[in-house]
Amino acid sequence: MTRSWIIIFLILAAGLGTAQWAVASSVTPTSQSPIEQLHRLTDQSSLVVFGQVSRQTTRYSEDEHFPGQGEIIVTDVDIAVKRVLKGRLTRATVTLVVPGGCSLEDQRCFMTDIAPSFTDGESVAVFLSLNSRHQWQLSDILIGKETLEGGYFRPLGLARDMLFHHLRRSK
Repeated sequence: MTRSWIIIFLILAAGLGTAQWAVASSVTPTSQSPIEQLHRLTDQSSLVVFGQVSRQTTRYSEDEHFPGQGEIIVTDVDIAVKRVLKGRLTRATVTLVVPGGCSLEDQRCFMTDIAPSFTDGESVAVFLSLNSRHQWQLSDILIGKETLEGGYFRPLGLARDMLFHHLRRSK
């Protein structure tokens, strides 16, 4: 059984309703090389940006990806864009929505194992597509967020310059 199917099975078994989000984005097959994953991820993304997480805001959302769950907590993540790697953006900041987070006003949390976490100030490359509500979301919930650590993007493990080079070639 591949890793992606195991992850989907565990999500369904947990009954958190997050499988719909994983299907709405996509789940990366593990048999692909990092370069193949990068090309697939780039192809399915309308917008790819490199920048720094500037703010996170949690809110409740009645989301079609979680039918029957009622309102869930989502986090709006603002990225101060340093470089547009694919697509067009007319603003200096892009906001994407990810499932999960904690509401400070009523001290409730909705957590999911598949959605990445973000930290204010971290440098990231995000691969985005628009959802049905015209909000940016990660094109792949597992690897759609690449964090720059020590000159390499994680989880793909590609050097910063290599990632930028391949994205320039795919424009």
